[in-house]
Amino acid sequence: MRRRAGLALCYLGDERGKDEADGVFRNGEVWERYLALIGMWRLYAPEGRALLEAQLPERDPFLRTLIPLALQTAPWRPLPPYPSRAELTPTAASGAALWEQIADGLTLGSDYWWHRGEYDQCCVLLETSLFFSPQRVEVYDDAAWLQWSLGRKERAVKILEAGIAANSDSWLAHFNLGFHYFNTKRYASALPYLQYAAHHTETWWVPLHIYAHDLEALNRRDEARQVWEEAVRRFPQDVTARRNLERLQVAE
Repeated sequence: MRRRAGLALCYLGDERGKDEADGVFRNGEVWERYLALIGMWRLYAPEGRALLEAQLPERDPFLRTLIPLALQTAPWRPLPPYPSRAELTPTAASGAALWEQIADGLTLGSDYWWHRGEYDQCCVLLETSLFFSPQRVEVYDDAAWLQWSLGRKERAVKILEAGIAANSDSWLAHFNLGFHYFNTKRYASALPYLQYAAHHTETWWVPLHIYAHDLEALNRRDEARQVWEEAVRRFPQDVTARRNLERLQVAE
């Protein structure tokens, strides 16, 4: 919590977060280092500028682009502290509402970079939005899919695991990780997450489908048939479940 609070303070122009931001920039995830970079840019300090200069060349393409821009442009002098601007705001938003607004802006910004083919920047913005609004389960899935498509398989898993950690009661968070494992043919790893999702969803039948297919992939056909039966019972309009149940019954 101290690490994240310091990072947020620095990002908002508060010098109390400078030391934490310096540490994050040395060792943090890319999205954390993005926030630290903006904070150091806003809070001029010779040691912060030296730290950015020492990071060149930077391996991450997004930060590699931003660091020279930060070194070459304003402010690099202290901005008026953010609290001093409160009188310019007609109505002050609560802290929670402000963070949701920031998350909205970051998520929308990622769509712009998506259409430009700048997928690394999409990842940074999506993961940063989760810092401000960790309950957005669908954003974990978007970020993980992008990381996986860029070849960062373990990073994708860590993002989806973070989604469950932050939303432990969410069947969708469990389904997202289970489906990722299923889609990458790690059927045994997928099983507990798909099972949780299938047993806790009340409105969507697809988790039961994937859970049943996963059981079949593990050669547990009797259990798969039981899941298809459950899907037909819970969702009578589910034609796909009915056909798969018939398929297994004929095979017997």
